[in-house]
Amino acid sequence: MTIDVTHDRAARHAGDNGFPTTEYDPSTNADVTWEGPEYAKLQPIVFGYAMFETLYAACELDLFTKLSRRPGMTADELSGEIELPAHSTRLLLLNCSSIELVVKNGDRYWNSHVSEKILVRGKPKCAIPFVLSGHFLQYKGFYHLLESLREETNAGLQEYREGHLYDRASANPELEGVLYQVMATIWELSQAGLDEVAEFNEVKHLVDVGGGNAVVASLIHDKYPHLHVSVLDRPSACERAKQTIAEKGKQGDIDTIPGDMFRDQFPSGPDAFMFSHVLEMLSAEDAAPLLRKAYDALPSGGRLFAFDFKCRDDERGELYGARISLYFLVEATGSGMAYPPREYADWFRNAGFTDLNVYSELPFEHTVVVGTKP
Repeated sequence: MTIDVTHDRAARHAGDNGFPTTEYDPSTNADVTWEGPEYAKLQPIVFGYAMFETLYAACELDLFTKLSRRPGMTADELSGEIELPAHSTRLLLLNCSSIELVVKNGDRYWNSHVSEKILVRGKPKCAIPFVLSGHFLQYKGFYHLLESLREETNAGLQEYREGHLYDRASANPELEGVLYQVMATIWELSQAGLDEVAEFNEVKHLVDVGGGNAVVASLIHDKYPHLHVSVLDRPSACERAKQTIAEKGKQGDIDTIPGDMFRDQFPSGPDAFMFSHVLEMLSAEDAAPLLRKAYDALPSGGRLFAFDFKCRDDERGELYGARISLYFLVEATGSGMAYPPREYADWFRNAGFTDLNVYSELPFEHTVVVGTKP
C-alpha cells in the first residue's frame, strides 16, 4: 500500500477545523521541509508575484493563442512566433510549465487544458481581461495594502499619477477601457443569475445607474425585451455606451443620461432603478444618499434593484469577493466590500423600501436585492 506522507502528516497536524494540533513540537518544527504541506500551501502565495507576471507576459505575447493555432511547437519555433530572444523564451516556458499553463512533451509544447479553455483570445468567457485588470488596475496599488488597512483609505491611488478610474476629475481613458473589458467578462460569468428575477417583468423603464458602456443594459434588454433601459453615467462612459448601443442595434431601446450619480438628482418618470456593481464599492453612509435619491425619484410601486458581489453571511470567503473587497479599499473608493446579502437588504429597508426580495445563491458570488417603494 502506498501512503502519501505529505498529506498524512498534514492530516495528523491539523484538526477538523484546520487549527494545528499539539502532536508536534512547535519550538523546533523538525518535520517542516520545503516539500511538505506547510510550504506547499504558501508557495503559490509567496511567489504569486512571479506567477502572475508570467501569466500576464504570456497573455500579452499571445503565447496561448499561438499555441492553440499551432500546437506542438518547439521552443525555437515559439521564440520566433512570440518574438522573444531564445533564452527569454526558455525562461517563460519553464515558468509556464511550472504553473501548469503549458505542457511539455519531449521538446514540444502544448497548451494545458485551462489555457486552451480560457486563455485563448476570442473564446467565450476568456480570462485575459482579469489578467489585464490585475496588471494595469491593481498590482501596483496593492503595494500599499498595509497602509490602506491602517489608514482605511485608498492609498494605492498614489501609483496612478495620471488619474485613476475613481478620480472623477480626470478619469484615465486607457484604464477605463481595461475596466470595461473586465466588467464585460464579470457580466458574462454572472449574468445567468438575472434570468429568473421575476420583478424585471413587472417594470417598464429601468435606469442603470453607473451603467458604464451599456454592456449590462444591452444584456438586460436581451433578457427582458419589453424594457426600455437608460444608462446614467459620466459623459465619457455615455460615449462608450452609445457605441455599444449602435453596435447592438438597440438605439430605440436603450438611451443615455450623462450625469454624476453622486451629485445630480435622478430623473423622475422611470419606474425602476438598478445599481449594478455600485453599492459594493461604498460604505453604508455613502450608499444611503444614492438609495434615498432612487426612492425619491420612483413612483409608488417602483422598484430598486441591486446586483453586486457578496460574501457569505459568516464572512469566510469566497475568494473573488474577498479579493475585490481589498481592491475597493486600496485602489477604488477607499471603502466598501462584497457585503453579505442581508446588509444590502438592510440598506434598502433603511431607505424606505419594502417587500424586499433577496436572490443570494447566484453564479460567481453575486446577489440581487429588490425593493419596492410603498
